[in-house]
Amino acid sequence: MDEQAIPEVQAHLWRTDDLVLDDVRLHMTRGGTGSPVLLLHGLTDAGTTWLEVAATLAGAHDVIVLDQRGHGKSSAPHARYAIADFVADAAAVISALDIAPAAVVGHSLGGLIALYLAAAHPHLVSRLVMEDPPLPAEWLTDDASPDEVNAAREAWFASVVEIRSMSPDQRQAHIRNRSPRWSPEAYVAWAESKLSMSPRLWKPGGVDLRGDWRAALREVHCPTLLIRGDAELGSLVNEAREREVLSLVPHAHAAHVRGASHAIHRDTASEYLDLVVPFLSGLTLETGAADPPSRHALG
Repeated sequence: MDEQAIPEVQAHLWRTDDLVLDDVRLHMTRGGTGSPVLLLHGLTDAGTTWLEVAATLAGAHDVIVLDQRGHGKSSAPHARYAIADFVADAAAVISALDIAPAAVVGHSLGGLIALYLAAAHPHLVSRLVMEDPPLPAEWLTDDASPDEVNAAREAWFASVVEIRSMSPDQRQAHIRNRSPRWSPEAYVAWAESKLSMSPRLWKPGGVDLRGDWRAALREVHCPTLLIRGDAELGSLVNEAREREVLSLVPHAHAAHVRGASHAIHRDTASEYLDLVVPFLSGLTLETGAADPPSRHALG
């Protein structure tokens, strides 16, 4: 996330750094002071797509925005794009920066990674926010052949490949038509993220989202917030899936932001922050007390 790309946060000192691991160089941006928060973007996005959220959170938190492997300014290894690889990257960032435990906020794929991180490394995660994660994740069975996995991956990425082939004006028209409520900065960040992502994500050896998310949820012990939009507008989590999460995580809270699609933090930034800011400060959605599992609706 370059400083010139986020004029809203010029009051904060943002700095960039790279963490080099065995097979990947991870790019991150850091700013603000306070308790640590790691932001994990979704598949085909980049850290810049968090710009409005990062700007607000940096007023009270030490915010770390990660470009995940194959995305943004991070490098793209030839293989290792399974959930476990993304989780290992996030764990390495928290450990290398010596910020454990950190609150972890993830959108879409980032939410799924945050979930598995909290389950596998509970000492690293203080609070968990999942924004419309792909919890069904019944993409393919574990015994699917490599050819089946590759074909399914290429089919999923077909629309992204088409977007990358568009002219700049066509890309802007496409996203403005699909997401008319986004800010101008969000449109730019979205378009840039689609161009900066690596084709290795959809090539053989690319992204593989298979995993047992239900088992992972049972292992989450930190305060947890699930945020979803409207299923008819594209939210991956519907009411039934929300109820299942609440049944598996005894201390979880869930919020439904009406009128939002899959990208809630870009569709309805103010409503999203009204949920996330108090949660990260240790308050529950409504009372500020330690409440039992709850459901909440905005809009």
